[in-house]
Amino acid sequence: MTGEEMERAIEFLLNHHARVSSDIEGLKEAQKSTAANIQSLAETVVGLADSVSRLEAQAEADRCDMRETFDSVAEEMRDGFNKLILSNEITRDLCSQVARLAVAASQRVTVLEDKLK
Repeated sequence: MTGEEMERAIEFLLNHHARVSSDIEGLKEAQKSTAANIQSLAETVVGLADSVSRLEAQAEADRCDMRETFDSVAEEMRDGFNKLILSNEITRDLCSQVARLAVAASQRVTVLEDKLK
């Protein structure tokens, strides 16, 4: 290899080394940026996970409250229906008693009318 070829080869190697070094520095900067982005994303994910946990706990509490309210309303309705049924039976019994009293009164009136004739 001649001196000129040797110089070109050395110059090529130096230029190549400079480009590689420059590329490595760029990659280091990109790596720092990527690491910062990953850290930010990780913090965001942790925050979202906390939010989801809080929302889940609140939803469960709301569901329990709603269930208690529903059970309470269902019990009140059941009691109301039972009272309506009882009132209906009492009313039917009273109607039956009134009808018997009306028949008995009518029979007494008939007996009295027959005695008066």
